[in-house]
Amino acid sequence: MKRTVNKELKNLNKAMENWLASNENLLFMYGRPFQSNTIFIDIIRKVIKNDGKVLYLWGYEGVSSEIVKGLSLEKGKKISYSKDGLSNSNLVFMSLKYTYNIIKNYDLVIIDDISTYFKINSFGLESLYNKCRIHSKKIIVYGIESCSFVNRIIDISNFKITNRFLEPRIITTRIDLNKDIPYSLYDYILWFKERKSKIAFFVPYYEDIENLYNYYVQEIKIEGVKVIKAENYKNDLNIKDRAIFIITNNMEDVCKISQLDGIVTLFADNDKIDYKKILYMCGKLTTNNDNISEVILVCKEITEEMEKASKLTREFNKKLWEEHYLSL
Repeated sequence: MKRTVNKELKNLNKAMENWLASNENLLFMYGRPFQSNTIFIDIIRKVIKNDGKVLYLWGYEGVSSEIVKGLSLEKGKKISYSKDGLSNSNLVFMSLKYTYNIIKNYDLVIIDDISTYFKINSFGLESLYNKCRIHSKKIIVYGIESCSFVNRIIDISNFKITNRFLEPRIITTRIDLNKDIPYSLYDYILWFKERKSKIAFFVPYYEDIENLYNYYVQEIKIEGVKVIKAENYKNDLNIKDRAIFIITNNMEDVCKISQLDGIVTLFADNDKIDYKKILYMCGKLTTNNDNISEVILVCKEITEEMEKASKLTREFNKKLWEEHYLSL
């Protein structure tokens, strides 16, 4: 089916405008990990044009360049990033890390838990929503999963999207991953090597980084692969003549590294690996828009978190299929 993006955007903007003019306090926008936040440009512009103030909460420490670029505000209107909540700008960006500093009132608050990764669950979102209600009569929550406090939902998970959402691949093994590697994962490693791929190896704890690094460098010794620890990765990302394996326990590293070809999560049944991390790993590689990227979860047993992540990825793809935007 041919996309009519301009018409979809027009309808979406109209729906948000109608909500803004209504007596409803909350609007939930349901989307996919790393989906664009530019959908809010028109409603932000409308509020600011009427001399209103907007607070934009998200996972990064800084302003959204995409939103700022698209706004083209009239002279005298200001945009800023604030940690302390004291800014008087018309549009204030604040990291979700610092929401305890919200002290001023706003005409619109947007809680963006989509376009960037941040460790917050549905209970945390509800708590944040209740705090924001004190400071604004209009709140938009942009999230990957509806919460119990939500009544009105606009589903935009397919907006401007026609590519399949990457589903995780699971490898179960009884092998101690600190000391050995299953054959199926080794085959993937050889494949990554041949393709000169850039791969993130994600582990639950900082201590796991050193163990895995020593094992891959001293025991496996695969030629044609550069193995690096996360804190050292920036100087090696431009290597072109070999594969790069970056070992990290930080989701921010996974999200920020450009042009990743794959993500391997070891000890994926650890409690620190929740469905949201898995979904955002899949979302990171979905943006590659290819058919060869892989998110691989290596574990002793499949957890409820893995099953939940797999279920949500299938639901994203099912909607695309049902709306005829996805072909086999």
